[in-house]
Amino acid sequence: MNCKYLCNLSIKHKLNFIVMLTTSLALLLAFAVLVAYDTITARGDMARNLSMMAETVASNSTAALSFNDHKYGSEALAVLKANPHIRRAAIYDSSGNVFARYLGSRTDKPEFPAWSEPFDPRFEEHRLRVSQKVILDGESLGAVYVESDLAQLSGRWDAYLQTTVIVIVGALFAAFLISSRLQRLISRPLLKLAETAKIVSVEKTFAVRAQKSGNDEVGSLIDSFNEMLGQIQDRDTELRRHREHLEELIGGRTAELL
Repeated sequence: MNCKYLCNLSIKHKLNFIVMLTTSLALLLAFAVLVAYDTITARGDMARNLSMMAETVASNSTAALSFNDHKYGSEALAVLKANPHIRRAAIYDSSGNVFARYLGSRTDKPEFPAWSEPFDPRFEEHRLRVSQKVILDGESLGAVYVESDLAQLSGRWDAYLQTTVIVIVGALFAAFLISSRLQRLISRPLLKLAETAKIVSVEKTFAVRAQKSGNDEVGSLIDSFNEMLGQIQDRDTELRRHREHLEELIGGRTAELL
């Protein structure tokens, strides 16, 4: 906002603006921290869950790889159907060839990565991948590869965004209602002080006094203002007396000369 425009606002509007701005920034900061924490936690949970799925498939694939049973390998991968976010998965034999494969309902490209050493969960653009060894009696029979999308994270982000907008709008409305009432504790005494100053300036009278409503800084300002008016009034009275006395002296001297 333009500083000049803000400076020209009334005290009432300035106080409302400050309260709502502070409320908005505090809520945004709080939501940013919560979203960051929830995202880190959600990513960790997704990685652990995908690792557990890969381990489960690896445990169920030992017999299939031992007896070269492709049908049983496909059945071992079928447990992944329970998770709609799984995009693709495969069982590799010891030679690095795809032994059995699984494609999720949302996947239209039957592409599988070339054989590589098993690795921990990896977050990449739009996907999470993990590879787990298939071991039987200490011997490596192959590996299991599982890939998931990140729709869960996207859904959480959308939900947080909607919640953030709703909460901030509601909080701003509540803050506006509360601040509109509470700001009177500050703005009303100042407005009355301004009205008193205007009366003094227009009517040239120093007998009026600003009404004090509390013993805070505004109250101290009103006391100082009233004290200043009292001093000006005393000086004005004294000057009037001196003027009247001077007029009497001049009148007497004039009478003597005549």
